[in-house]
Amino acid sequence: MKRKKRVSFSWLRLVLFLVLIVVLVSGFIISNKKNIYTGYAIVNGTCTDDDVGIRFVRNNEPSYCDIDKTVKLQKNSGVNCVNNFECRSNKCSDGKCYLLVEEVKKVRSDVESLEGEIQKVKSEVSIFKKLACGIKDLLKIEGYNECIEVPPASVCGNAQCETGESCSSCPGDCGECGTEDLVPPVITSSISANHEFSITDFPFVFNVDLNERGSVNYSLTNGKTNISMSTNNGRKFTSLPLSLNPGAYNISIFAQDIAGNKNSILIPIEVIDGQIIISIINPQNKNYKNAYIPVEYYVPGASNCQFLLNNVVKGNSCNLKTEFYIRTSKLNDTESYLLEIRVNKNGISYQENVSFSIESTREYVIKYEKYKNKGNTTFLENLTDRELQYTNLVLDNGQTGKIQFFNLINLTAGANTSNIIDIDAYTDISFNRIEVKTEKLAILNNSARLYLYNLPFINPYILVNGIPCTDCYIESYNSGILVFNVTKFSVYEAAETPTGSGSNNGYDSGGSGGGGGSGSSSGGSSGTGGSPTNISTSRPPIIITDREEIDETGPSKELSGIRKILVILVILIILVILIILILFLRMLKRRKIKKLQNLDYISKSY
Repeated sequence: MKRKKRVSFSWLRLVLFLVLIVVLVSGFIISNKKNIYTGYAIVNGTCTDDDVGIRFVRNNEPSYCDIDKTVKLQKNSGVNCVNNFECRSNKCSDGKCYLLVEEVKKVRSDVESLEGEIQKVKSEVSIFKKLACGIKDLLKIEGYNECIEVPPASVCGNAQCETGESCSSCPGDCGECGTEDLVPPVITSSISANHEFSITDFPFVFNVDLNERGSVNYSLTNGKTNISMSTNNGRKFTSLPLSLNPGAYNISIFAQDIAGNKNSILIPIEVIDGQIIISIINPQNKNYKNAYIPVEYYVPGASNCQFLLNNVVKGNSCNLKTEFYIRTSKLNDTESYLLEIRVNKNGISYQENVSFSIESTREYVIKYEKYKNKGNTTFLENLTDRELQYTNLVLDNGQTGKIQFFNLINLTAGANTSNIIDIDAYTDISFNRIEVKTEKLAILNNSARLYLYNLPFINPYILVNGIPCTDCYIESYNSGILVFNVTKFSVYEAAETPTGSGSNNGYDSGGSGGGGGSGSSSGGSSGTGGSPTNISTSRPPIIITDREEIDETGPSKELSGIRKILVILVILIILVILIILILFLRMLKRRKIKKLQNLDYISKSY
């Protein structure tokens, strides 16, 4: 009996040990399941201040923390929105959620349909034309050669030597045949010699025309020399605005054509004294809210001027262009001001003034005159101090580029001791160049989508601080507009990909091209050393904040769950097999003991 009790106790310990293993393994697997709420302080459907703008999945529904600190479901395409994080597509444009993929598919479908119709019409026209021309040939009607298609005729005089043109047929575009261009350019000016100007005619702009392409600059006898003139086609040139005092002047105009031939003309002019004209451009007669006040005025021909604000002298310049900030004595208040320009000449006083008002509704002031009211720039004047901490910021100069930040920007964190946020001083968007001086304005060192306009490249790649950018992602390049994503800020530019180095220096994540390879994934391009004009437009990865958790819905998550269930089932099956095996061995052992006992009993009987 004692032996039997020990065996039972050992068996119990083994079973308990196996059960413990199952519990630990199952707990470990289940505990590894990602908790999509990690990092969020969500209590009873509300968020903390730090979670505003965060996107996550709650109860299998895409959700986000709104500015009012409540949890809301993300909106579908076409629904009204204010911020990107409100939309399932993470894209809010023109006040509505926008799904770029659907629009691209729709446009692509329409284009393909239209191309098919065009090809169909071309085919029908071609067949009809060939049939008509064949009938004319069969009947030997004159003019059959007119049926032969010829390329469009070239245009002589457009400064381009085109197919069909030559030095004999169009020397103006292709140059003289067998001769070197030794003829200087002919200069025509909009100013006639000995012209008399009044002081009131200034600022003044004059034009110069050449009979061939070249360059033009001019000099004045008052010491200004070699002043370049701007041009769009190399033939028509425009000067900068001139402001001259009374007196006699000589304008010397110098021209040089593309062959190096030079010519010049001298135009004497005279500027006579006239009535003083005071031109106040800014400020205007309106209310300025939470903004810098621009000041710009001109008094040509004057030398004794005063600039006053509410009867207090602020300067003595006769031509001024500046800006300053005036804060009301208390918040949410409006104050009136009067700007005056006073001039005294030869004992005669002249005066002009303009009245305006200022309104201050917040503590912080933002200086962004480079971008205000241009392109898609975020309008910041009406935002409160609280709203400036969660700004969906876009900076667009309307001409050469744009910055669209992915994350909400806390602009108040970049203010100086006077509560001024100077975006103008520490950002620059110019032709083929975007820079943010993050050492001065660290709040803008964020991930963003950048746009560069009017680029001349065929197949560009991105440079950061003059070297190839390995963290940049090119979204698209069409019609000279380059769109790409960055993870932080410095100086970004674009350059042409060297011939034979591939389709996009490795930055086009959608396959390969250019070197003869064929793209094997979505967005890839193929070619044989060519330079495509349309870079891959595959959807970029969504950039989220450190507190965000990635939404792991979809087939990959379902497969992961199935694998975990299968692992648990395999472990349970193995345990069952082990238990059966142990029971079987125990049964064999009992039978053997019983048999030995019977033999022992029989031997004792004898």
